Formats: sequence, structure tokens, C-alpha cells
Amino acid sequence: MTDASGSPSVGHAIGWNALNTAVTKVVSIVAGAIVLRIVSPEDFGAFTVAAAVYAVVVGAADLGLAATLSRRDLSVSFIAPTVSALATLSSLVAAAAMFFGADFLATALGTPTAANAIQIMSICVLMSGIMAVPTGILSRELGQKRLFIANAVSILPSNILLIWLAVDGQGADAFAWSRVLGQAIVSIAILGRGRYPRFPRVNRDALRQVIAFGLPFAGANLIGYALLNADYVIMGRFIGAVGIGIYALAFNVSSWPTSILGTAINSVGIPVFSRHANDRAALHAVARLAVRRTALVAFPLSAFLFLAREPVIDIIYGPKWSESAVVLGYLSVYGAFFAVSLVFANLLSGTARTGRLLLIQLLWLVALVPAMIFGANLAGAVGVAAAHSAVLLVIVLPAYWLALRTTIPSLLALLFSALSRPTVATLAALAAAWPTQLFLENDWLKVIVAGLVGGLVYGAVMWREVVALVPERYGSKRPSRARPMDAKDSDASEPARISREMADPEEGEREA
Repeated sequence: MTDASGSPSVGHAIGWNALNTAVTKVVSIVAGAIVLRIVSPEDFGAFTVAAAVYAVVVGAADLGLAATLSRRDLSVSFIAPTVSALATLSSLVAAAAMFFGADFLATALGTPTAANAIQIMSICVLMSGIMAVPTGILSRELGQKRLFIANAVSILPSNILLIWLAVDGQGADAFAWSRVLGQAIVSIAILGRGRYPRFPRVNRDALRQVIAFGLPFAGANLIGYALLNADYVIMGRFIGAVGIGIYALAFNVSSWPTSILGTAINSVGIPVFSRHANDRAALHAVARLAVRRTALVAFPLSAFLFLAREPVIDIIYGPKWSESAVVLGYLSVYGAFFAVSLVFANLLSGTARTGRLLLIQLLWLVALVPAMIFGANLAGAVGVAAAHSAVLLVIVLPAYWLALRTTIPSLLALLFSALSRPTVATLAALAAAWPTQLFLENDWLKVIVAGLVGGLVYGAVMWREVVALVPERYGSKRPSRARPMDAKDSDASEPARISREMADPEEGEREA
């Protein structure tokens, strides 16, 4: 299904993106369950530090270039050569700095054993710069089917390599080489199926457009990467690689519900929201739909992980990781609301308010670092997890509201409308499933019965919204409230189409 421009529709793109992330996540969970029964928490902690360094370095090298290309209000043929030149140069410099500074970085972060993995991950930084234009164009065109195919091709060989190297005793390096192989295969698959500008060159006018949007966006992203990885830096100084490994596993599990949503939101958020940036009413409708559907999925799954955290960890990873269950209790709250914050971040980016996004990310970092230091000293990894959740709920979400209230009309009413029913349904499901953890002894029974009871209660309250998520081609036909298209509608203007979307956002999404 395509929109009027011939690009895949928003719903089509989100569907492929969700499928892509779901398949990748399931395979990574299975491979991780195997590998984490082999490697030690210290090895996993060392790789986590290397991955944190990679995330910050690649965020600094990106300069907001791929995101600039994804904006549909800019000419891709005009800015792509400039983006290609800047991305290649910045990634080369960043990769070299990461490679040669690996020993210093690993020691400074309290995990000297991470140095080799940091050097290996520098290869990924270089590849990300080379792929900035292809990935930006893919995001712009909502080409998530192609990305799914590319990732599907890479999953098996990268995870076979991971398990093989882990059995061979490579520890943190096994994870790093697996990442390199996976990214290389994805890059080759994307390049082999599309035509992209192959001659980097800098145009001054294009450079001004790229810098005006890209630098604030890159700054916000860089701070965002620092926010997501500051905990590993702080814990490296206070509780060492073992503690990092315990915490990182809990963080990974807490991200299961939001990883699918986060990838979908980040992939299509800027193209979708920028499309309606100049129509406040339409932007309100699209934002409400995005927040509602994010909460519809993230809230119940995060609640399940909170409730069944101990049996989930023991069943999948084994008793040596049982300390992660306590940490997961706090991070499951963070995971649910972090997904909502991603919608807000993409709303600011899609409406070209990256300066406000940068300020919020700065505020987040300034508040989070002392909170995590206090938490680490008070309760180790558990204290860091509690600090993450508290800062997000008390400081960051209100800051997003302040930044968006002049852009989106009736924002408080929008949030109440979008979040109230998923919240009530999630609490009801949590209350119904709670006794399963008190009276059942077997871990498998705890997980299965809690999932069934909670799922039935949640489904009973939210069944209309859940059914609305199923595409018509895979589910029962749902009656449309939009009137049939007649001859006048065949050339309907954009305002007329938006008015129908406002009347029924779900119908408007299908029309797109």
C-alpha cells in the first residue's frame, strides 16, 4: 500500500518496522539466553561498556545527517551529496579516535577488560557514516520492508558467530564481533537493492540547511545516548563490571516492550509528524493516535515484566542472574514511560523544534547524573534504576509537556484521552494477576498463568483498541465511518483529507 507520492503508507511502514524489530528481538533473546549462560556477568558488563562508548561516539559522529535526509520537506537530491561527504568524514575521524583511545576509555570507565571490544566496535562507527545516506533515504521513503529483509538476512550468521565465539571463550569480544558482522551484512543488503548518490560533495546552500536542522538534533541525540549510557559509566566507577552486567541484563529485559515501539516511532516519527507540522489540528490527531497506541502496547507488557520479573529472569538466563530481577522491578516502570517520551521527542523533531529537544535532553542529563551517583552510593544497581525512573517521571515528562503545549492544542486533554484507558486497564490486569506470584510455586506456571490472567483482563477492557491494531487484511473487516469516495473526492485537497482523518484518525491512517 502506498500514499499519494508512491511511498509506502505510514501503517505499512510501521507494520514492517514492528515485524523487523520483533523478529530481531526474539532471535536476540534466544541467542542471549544461550550466550549469557556461558559468559560471566563481568564479560557482559565489559561489552556493555564498549557498547555504551560506541553509542556515544556514533551519536557524536552522526551530526543529525540521516535524520535531515528523512525530512520530506527537504530535497533529497539537493542535500544528499553534502550529507554523504560530512557523514563519511565525521565517522572516519570518530572511528579513529575510538580505536586509538580504547585503552584510555576503558580504564577511565573502570573496566579495562573492555578495551578490545571498544576497538572492535569502532568498525561499526565507520560503517554507520558510510550508510548515513542510504538509511536516511530509506527512512524518508518509509522503506521498512527492505530494512526487514536486510536484518532478516543478518540475524542467523551474526548470532551463530556470537555463540561460537562465546563457547570459544572470547567473552566481551564475542558480542562485539557479532555486532560488526550483523551491521556489515545489513549495509550490503541495503546498498545492493537501491540507488543512492555515490559522489559526496559539499554544497554551501545545502550545508546551511543540514546544519540548521542537524546540529541541534545531533546535540539532542548525543545527550540522549549519554543519558542511556551514563548509568554504565557511573557504575563502572562505583560497582565494577559485574554490577554493570547485572544491571545491563535488567535494562535489556525492561526494554523488550518498548524496543519494537521505539524502533517504529524513531523510523517513521519525523516523516509523519513533519507532514502535518503546519496543521495544528491534524498534528493533534496524529499525536493522539501515536501516544494512545504506544501506551496500549508498552503499559501492559511492562506491567507483566514488573510482576513476573523473578521467574522470567530465572527461566531465561538462569539463577546466576537472579540479582537482575530486583533491578528489573524499577526499570520496568522506566521502560513503559520512556516509550511515551520517544513520541514527544519525535514530535519536537518532526515540527523542527530541535532546539527545545536539545534543552530537554540537557536538563535530563543534568538531573540524572547526580541522581544516579546518589542512587549508586545508596543501593548500587537498584539505586541507579530507581533514579532513572524518578527523573523521567518527575522532571522529563513535565518538561516535554512545557515544550509541546504551544505546538499541540489542548495537550493535557490529549494526554488524558490517550493514556487514561490503557493505564486503568493495566492496573486492573496487574491486580488480577498478582495472586499468581503469591500462591504458585513453579516458575513456568507463574509466567504462563500471570500472562493469561492479566492478558484476559486487559483484553476485556481494551478489546476495541487492540482489534484496531490488526490490519484489515489480517483481521475481520471493520466498518468505516468515512463516507464513500465520489467523483469530487478523487482529487480531494489535502485539507479535505485531513478533515476526514480528524474525524477518524484510524481511518485517516489507512487512507495514508
